[in-house]
Amino acid sequence: MVERRAAPRSGPALALGLAAICAGAAPARAGQGDLLVSLSGPGSETLTRNAMFAPHLRWCRPSVGACLLRPPVGAPASWHQALRGLEGVRAVDLDAQIQPQSDELGTPDCGAQWEWFDAHFDLADGIGAGAGATAAVLDSGFLLAHEELVGRLPWVWDYGEGDDEVSPVPGVGVPAHGTFIAGLLAADRDNDRGRAGVSPEVGLALVKIADADGALWWSTAVDAIGGLLEEGPPVAVLNYSLAGSAPPTAMIDAVAALGAADVVLVAAAGNCGVADCWDADNDEYPLYPANDAGLHVLTVAGTTPEAELNPYSHYGLLSVDLAAPGVDLCSLDVGATDAYSTASGTSYAAPLVAGAVARVRGRFPGLRADEVVHLIKAAAQPTPALAGKVEVAGRLDALEALSLPLLALPAPSAARGVGAATLPLAVESRAGGGSAWLVVAAPTGVTVAGPAGALLQVAAGGALPWDPAQRADEALWLLPFEAPAAGADGRAAPVALALELQAEAGAAGALRIGLVGVGPAGGQTSAPTDGDAALLGTPAWSVAIEVDAMDDVDDSADTGRADPVGDEPDPPAADAAKGAGCASAPGAAGLWAAAAGALFAVLARRRPKPLPPPSSQVS
Repeated sequence: MVERRAAPRSGPALALGLAAICAGAAPARAGQGDLLVSLSGPGSETLTRNAMFAPHLRWCRPSVGACLLRPPVGAPASWHQALRGLEGVRAVDLDAQIQPQSDELGTPDCGAQWEWFDAHFDLADGIGAGAGATAAVLDSGFLLAHEELVGRLPWVWDYGEGDDEVSPVPGVGVPAHGTFIAGLLAADRDNDRGRAGVSPEVGLALVKIADADGALWWSTAVDAIGGLLEEGPPVAVLNYSLAGSAPPTAMIDAVAALGAADVVLVAAAGNCGVADCWDADNDEYPLYPANDAGLHVLTVAGTTPEAELNPYSHYGLLSVDLAAPGVDLCSLDVGATDAYSTASGTSYAAPLVAGAVARVRGRFPGLRADEVVHLIKAAAQPTPALAGKVEVAGRLDALEALSLPLLALPAPSAARGVGAATLPLAVESRAGGGSAWLVVAAPTGVTVAGPAGALLQVAAGGALPWDPAQRADEALWLLPFEAPAAGADGRAAPVALALELQAEAGAAGALRIGLVGVGPAGGQTSAPTDGDAALLGTPAWSVAIEVDAMDDVDDSADTGRADPVGDEPDPPAADAAKGAGCASAPGAAGLWAAAAGALFAVLARRRPKPLPPPSSQVS
């Protein structure tokens, strides 16, 4: 058996000691009647130092703020009331089993591997393969001796039984579930057999959460996430192809802890098991963690080779982010070390997205988890059949995700002056370089120029290859520029794009500033087709304009200045812009505009028509 290789994270020695003590006090297996206790702050000491409760602790995970207790036989109601009343105890939930997804198995056939072409992994084959990133899989078990995995020496641990034996439980549930997912992610591409993983150079952390009976418990999932954060290798992405309703608070906290640790969580949306079942809409019938709203979470539906939603895939306009191939996929089986089979389900669409995430994080290690999520969604292929079914109305495009520029605007200051004002801006490229546009929506009576002179102007209602959600009382000003490619750290030198503002008498209000990128040759535009109170479908920076237009003033002699907002209250113009739905500029520099607020939903709903080249005139 592969030896467990622990790489403890930094953290209080007491925290790791408590976890070890608690785990050693009793067998690790969960059971009926166990209680998951969610704690606030360093709340584990509340239990470990309490004479009434410490003897009944199964484990504690400070990284996720949770402990598992097994109440004494016949514990009276007062015992439970005392537990809930302890300082630092946020919630106490009865542990329960997670029901495995209803995946559909097919015949042994590793033929076309159509998902490689549908998600454009074939075109992205020379652009990173996941090297430098580690993907974790929490699942039912893994056949490490399979010819596609042997020699990979993954980090492994079985939290269901508390040992390093992660083999699947024969004949229980879906034994091949975890092994199939590991193969989709990282199967050997050079052995001339079976399939190739979509991220074949990624490191693996394979975490079993099923016990010897094949049971999956919420508590074991919480324990596993905490254990991975405390003892495992640094993880770029975690694939979680399980789902359940009514999650305990401790599980919600554990998912939040992944975000705090900068880990992308890719979750399967869920499977009905039958076509078009009544509870397939996750907006109406939530599953977890699929329905988690964290900015580090990607929830995935499944599509057919015809780019349609798999009839028994779950969906949700507000709760499911995008789709990926999920029908007749070939991967590893557990009947033998050289066994393969086909299967369908969102369980298997999720690792394709996780593989794309691993590639992006390996190529651009400086990107945060939420930035990578944004990039994957912005790069999705527009898919008419998914409109109204998933948030971005599109499906995975690995090439676009590895190529699309991700642009950032440090928080701009208010523009103030007499006759004219200068607004200094800097734009950063966070991923692939390429042609890009700075787009400024300015109130009537304000003229905008850039470093090289006048900007392209588009009057209200003017034709554009995207819908800018433009207002009737403003004009759009377009500044084309080249975004440099990021370096090895995922960052590039900022591009200075100072704006010169001229105001006519009576002009007032706020600028709305947005960015749109055009990928390298063959790339799409990241501009969506619609947006509510948004510029180019992305939340716009709202910048107050205070330019007084005065008669007999030589504008060229007084360019004004850009004063930082500092601790001053928002001017009335900015307040008006916020009231109209514009997102105001955050105070922390370096945040990328397109990720602010809850308007992610419109980010990737775009027309495939490309932007005009930077030399084109737009009227």
